Amino acid sequence: MQNNIFYSWQSDLEQKYNRFFIRDCLKAALKKLKKEPDYGESVRLDSDTEGVPGTPDIATTIFDKISSCSVFVADISYCTSCESLDKSFPNSNVLIELGYAIGVRGDTRVLNVMNTAYGAPDELPFDLKHKRWPIQYCLNEEIYSDTDKRKQVKDKLIQELYTFIKIIIDLEDLDESLPQIGSTPSLPYIENCILRSDAAQDWDLSSNNSETIAVFRNDVNLRLVVDWSDDGKQCENFKEPWANSYPNPHATGFWLNVYYGVSQILSLKSILVNVDGANCSLPLPRQIGITGERTEVLPLDYKYAQIFDQLGNLDQYMWRSRLTLAL
Repeated sequence: MQNNIFYSWQSDLEQKYNRFFIRDCLKAALKKLKKEPDYGESVRLDSDTEGVPGTPDIATTIFDKISSCSVFVADISYCTSCESLDKSFPNSNVLIELGYAIGVRGDTRVLNVMNTAYGAPDELPFDLKHKRWPIQYCLNEEIYSDTDKRKQVKDKLIQELYTFIKIIIDLEDLDESLPQIGSTPSLPYIENCILRSDAAQDWDLSSNNSETIAVFRNDVNLRLVVDWSDDGKQCENFKEPWANSYPNPHATGFWLNVYYGVSQILSLKSILVNVDGANCSLPLPRQIGITGERTEVLPLDYKYAQIFDQLGNLDQYMWRSRLTLAL
């Protein structure tokens, strides 16, 4: 089976830091993957209208390629800004292709990459920031001109691309009940472990300095970590009606990270929002509800909140905030 990895690039930034650097890392990651007997020559890198003869319609060709790709890789590094809003944004064409890829291929086929030399992912547009978390690297002129530092950045990015592309490709043919893809756990396995677990019985919670750690009893490699310190804050002052409707209206968002062994599972990263003086940690609603507001919570985010609901008041606060579980 042919596995095409579609690369959505942008040329607004210095190409040796982004377009060509990511492309070369992708080529190296796929070269490494091709050496494994299960893949061989079935894996190939694709982009724009490459390999299509004549003068094809660019948009149609790109969308057709995205529709059939096994993995969609997008460079979402900031390349433009709006002074009046004091915000930076990724390339608009890349965002169009990314939205199309999510629509036709789903979240599990999408892999975002970001050069943080141009800004951190915390400032990404709302839907992108809360939906997916990119693979990050930092490359500017100072690092690029230092051969050793550049190699460190490149080697790390190659390894991360290799790891996640391998996981995503294997999802197509792997039954979700299988716990492993080779020596690497599959995303469906990890997600199913969390979703099907008993939040009160299947997780051991402990606190270490500023962190709360939940370890899955049936597979101790799997753990959820929330850092309640300033380092773990996603948003100091979370401004959403559902989060600010309490006697103490201040709300703070904290990152929830998922780990399997030593690997962080970036695509399952989430957010817990402390409301009402940290009396409850609410899950982040990602979908529009019947009121037209973003009030529906996805099952996985709800499960995260259940696991860390040490006071047992999650459902009460969900009701008070008018948050509902998405079907």
